Amino acid sequence: MAGTGVVWPVDAVSGAPSYTGRMLRNTQAPFLAGATAARPLGAISGVRPGTPNVVSATSTTYTVTPFAGIIDLEAAAISGPYAFAFNANVTGAVTAASGSIARKDIVYVQINDDAEGDGTAGTPNIKIDYRAGTVASTAPAAPARSFVIAEINVPISGGGSPTVTWVAPYAVAAGAIQPIPSSSAYPASPSAGVAVWDQATKALAVHDGTQWTGGAWTNGTLTAGWSSGGSAGGGTFWAPFRYRLNALGEVEIQGQITPPAAVAPSTVFFTLPAGFRPAGQLEFPCSINTNAGRTLAGCQITAAGQMSFSAGSIQNVNLGQIVFATN
Repeated sequence: MAGTGVVWPVDAVSGAPSYTGRMLRNTQAPFLAGATAARPLGAISGVRPGTPNVVSATSTTYTVTPFAGIIDLEAAAISGPYAFAFNANVTGAVTAASGSIARKDIVYVQINDDAEGDGTAGTPNIKIDYRAGTVASTAPAAPARSFVIAEINVPISGGGSPTVTWVAPYAVAAGAIQPIPSSSAYPASPSAGVAVWDQATKALAVHDGTQWTGGAWTNGTLTAGWSSGGSAGGGTFWAPFRYRLNALGEVEIQGQITPPAAVAPSTVFFTLPAGFRPAGQLEFPCSINTNAGRTLAGCQITAAGQMSFSAGSIQNVNLGQIVFATN
């Protein structure tokens, strides 16, 4: 049987077309980021970018001020994203502090729509709710069809007032950059071109269809006897040897390196992993210190990723900022 296309908005002719809630949600999917092979009409569940922490808490009550967002957490792959808004404060009770453990409670948003077969009888609704933690300093799992917007850190009884940590994900438009708290929250199975702003590293990361480019640096483990970073003359602290793919898919390398005594020219001090290697051998000027003073030498990188210097008898090397394409 052929599938049915849905177009909206159009004027009805002889009473057709008419629309179900799912059909209308499906037609909003093109405007939202988050489609995957598993959920082709899906979207990222979260609040609008720019939404501040809207949750506060006392020892007895939590309060959530107005905000809006998107939720796509019903079971069916084509259930489609729901837009929602809370236009007045929502309050609820905080479980009394424990006398034995410090708790981490959660405040979450949940969709209930029995038309999607989720078993919630009654009028479809969106709600804010609360769940207390039961394991010391560990947040409980969010219930089905929900995402967490905040954690309430409840100290042991008599240990002071609760604090709130804002952890809400952000829903964004198709093609937009999604704010992400850290690399642990990057989208799973993203398509090529998906971009995120890593708030922990303050860097843009883009998925190239295979891996994330940009974002966090990786500290390299050098050949035995070589060291990186640390203090140098005058008490200056030098950056460690590290590398990454930037948001353009280029390899970036930086840091200060100290070789063992009497190292010979072209001694390999590090091998870049696959995906971080040039198509052919490259050489970059680097500032080196020798017994004769500061001068320049070549930092060589082979197509196999092996890195070495053209000079010997080096005291230390400052790589500066090496940048190259892998294709």
